[in-house]
Amino acid sequence: MESLDQAVREMRLLVQFGTPPGVAEDFVGTLERLIKTTEDLSQIAMVFGVQGNERLESLPTEKKVALYRVLQEALSNVVRHSKAAEAVVRVEADRSKARLVVRDNGVGFDTAQSIQGGHFGLQGFKARAEAEGGACDIQSKPGAGTTIAFEIPYE
Repeated sequence: MESLDQAVREMRLLVQFGTPPGVAEDFVGTLERLIKTTEDLSQIAMVFGVQGNERLESLPTEKKVALYRVLQEALSNVVRHSKAAEAVVRVEADRSKARLVVRDNGVGFDTAQSIQGGHFGLQGFKARAEAEGGACDIQSKPGAGTTIAFEIPYE
């Protein structure tokens, strides 16, 4: 119940202030809490991996917010649509870019039909990546799970 209360508090702050609590100060920890809360509420096993922790923490806040929002939407899609038993989240940064990959072992879908069919979450991933000067690749097929790879330049 405490996790649910925390999630509600965080959502209220998000709506009120726009930047998720903790993103600027403890980015990786904030991602980890989002993943843990999602795991607790959904009963979908979540695996979280990080590479380039210091570089991730030094990203500009607007880049952190973009990554957080994509992760938030991707996890929402996993919970609502995938019927997955597990999701793997990987976030990494090097000198030139930050990358977020979310992969699930769920039912998958036909990406061509979904993107053309007005599924705004998928279109939103691509639009957010383009707005940040990056790219988003969505790989899925029925029965084979889904992988979302979101990459944005460091600066």
